[in-house]
Amino acid sequence: MTRVYGHYDEAMLPLRPPAPALVAVDIDGTFVDDEGEIPARNLDAVARAHEDGLDFCLVTARPPRWLTRFRGLSTGAIYAANGAYVLDAATGELLEDRGFTMSEVREVARALDPIPGIAFSAETAEGYVREQAFASAPAAGERDQDSDASFTPLRDIPCGAGKILVISNALDTEAFYREVRERIEGLAELHVSTSDGLAELSPPGISKAAALSHACSARGIAHERVWAVGDMPNDLPMLSVAGVGLAVRNAHPELRAHAAALAPANTDAGVAHVIDAALRARALARTTLGS
Repeated sequence: MTRVYGHYDEAMLPLRPPAPALVAVDIDGTFVDDEGEIPARNLDAVARAHEDGLDFCLVTARPPRWLTRFRGLSTGAIYAANGAYVLDAATGELLEDRGFTMSEVREVARALDPIPGIAFSAETAEGYVREQAFASAPAAGERDQDSDASFTPLRDIPCGAGKILVISNALDTEAFYREVRERIEGLAELHVSTSDGLAELSPPGISKAAALSHACSARGIAHERVWAVGDMPNDLPMLSVAGVGLAVRNAHPELRAHAAALAPANTDAGVAHVIDAALRARALARTTLGS
C-alpha cells in the first residue's frame, strides 16, 4: 500500500538503509510548480544536498532548448528527452546524443503516416522542428511561438532527433495511442507524459529507466541507493529501477499506485521534502556506522 509521507509524518519516511547517494527528479509537475517556477525550498534543498555529498540529477522528457534555466542546479548531468540527450548540468553542453538518426526519423514518419489526422514535430540537438499542422500549446513556463520553430515535414528534416512528438486530430486518445504502439513496434518507444493525447517517441532502449542506469553507472552508484521522484506514467520505469520510487501527491493515479510513498505536491515543494528525508537517512546511516 502506498504510504503518505511528508513534513508532518516523519515516522513514515523511508529512512531504512542503504542510505541514498542520488536523488533523481522529474521536472514538470514534480520539481517545478504549476506555473513552471522552481520553489525556493527546492533550490535550498538542492544546495544542502550538494553540501552533504548527496548527488542530484534531473531526468526529464523536456528537450535541451527548454533547460537553460536549470544549469548549475545539479552536480552531474541533466538527462533530457527521456535520456536521449545527456547535458552537462553546469554549462548545458551536449555530452551524449543517443537519439534517432536521420534515417530512423524518416522510417518512423513513414510508419505513422497512414494514421488519420497525423501531425509531427521533433526535438533535435539544434532546436525544435514541427509541421505546420502540429498545434503548438506551450506548457507552463515555456515560450513557444511560431517564430521559435521551423515548419518542415518530419520526413524532410536534415538531422536526427532526440524525440519525435505525434498528435492526431481525428482519433480519440486511447485509439490514437493504440495505433501508434502497433505501428512503431521495433522502431521506437512510446512515452506518455501528458494527458492530452500527445505521443512522445524515443529510440528503442531510451527511457527514464535507462537514463537513471546511465547516471548510476557514471557515478558508480548502485540502483538501491537511488531515490527517484516523478508525477506521470513515463516516470514509472525510473521509479521501478530506483531503490525508493516516490510520487508527488499530485501525480497521475497510475504512478501513485506503484510508488513506495507519496511526497507533498509539486506546489508544496515536494522535492524539498524528499531531499530532507534523504539527508536524514544519510545522517542516520552515519550515526549507525559511527556507533
